Amino acid sequence: LLAGLGITASAEDVLLIAPAPPAAAAGPVVIGNNDVTEMKVGQNTVYVYAPQSMISVASSCTAPCFMVFGDKPYTAAEVKGVAATADAYHLTATHPEGLGALSVMKNALKEAEISIDEVDYINAHGTSTPNGDVSELKAIQTLFGDRAKDINISSTKSMTGHLLGATGAIEAIAAILAIRDGVVPPTINHGEDDCDPEIDYSLNLTFNKCQKRSVRVAISNTFGFGGHNATIIFKRYE
Repeated sequence: LLAGLGITASAEDVLLIAPAPPAAAAGPVVIGNNDVTEMKVGQNTVYVYAPQSMISVASSCTAPCFMVFGDKPYTAAEVKGVAATADAYHLTATHPEGLGALSVMKNALKEAEISIDEVDYINAHGTSTPNGDVSELKAIQTLFGDRAKDINISSTKSMTGHLLGATGAIEAIAAILAIRDGVVPPTINHGEDDCDPEIDYSLNLTFNKCQKRSVRVAISNTFGFGGHNATIIFKRYE
């Protein structure tokens, strides 16, 4: 059983990683060499399996995500929920109150049947734009309330840059590895004098250094131009 990858791209990146459609999820899937995408992550080679027959952007079944480091496959996490919205607020800008981000995270949690109290880490879309970062954090605080301060939030784009159509895939891998390793990747390059009056710095934005914690549930947000919003929720496979 594998999770399928579904990718759509607009002027910016929008990535959905959705479980296999029901017909494909009914039994084991035979994966051929043509179904393997190879990525380099640090010293490891990550093979992500995504057969065409399993691509879906609208599905409500759950399937494990399998990765291979070297020649040792393991089940890293489950895709528990996926959601996509299109708020069409502006050609490029996000809604100032983060309404699209709020809606997509809420829908993903609902599909995953996961409560806000279960979330440990959010891999934010976080492009380091004043409008985008502020609106995403507002959405997180609106959805999670006081619980938001107990969640690690970080932007791995601070280390990778914006990889456009590859961004969602890399950030999904980062979220899965946070679950596997119990280490949350940081938001680097934050200076002590970087003080945006619209950002609540009581949130744990994981500045400059990774943080160790048990991560059972991780959210990955990926947003795009034109109001495209995608959220995927991973849960430790047990």
